[in-house]
Amino acid sequence: FFANGAFLYSVGDAENIGKAAACHAVGRVYLALKRFLNVFITFTGHTWGNAIKEGFYAVADFPNVIGAADCRQIPIKAPLGPNEADFVNRKL
Repeated sequence: FFANGAFLYSVGDAENIGKAAACHAVGRVYLALKRFLNVFITFTGHTWGNAIKEGFYAVADFPNVIGAADCRQIPIKAPLGPNEADFVNRKL
């Protein structure tokens, strides 16, 4: 919703408030969540990254993964070769 101001109209309509009030509320929520940024979003160092890659590979034979976003579909370009079909997203 930060990338698209139309979201504010949807929220305003759903809650029967104006765009300015919706914008103010979203801003307050953003500032509240920002305080927890380093608690919930972390970036690993090189050593930890290798351990995470090994863990993902051990669980699902998925190489070179260092993180996952819950329920988020992220498009990637499938590599050419015999494993190309392994990278097809069947949920879209």
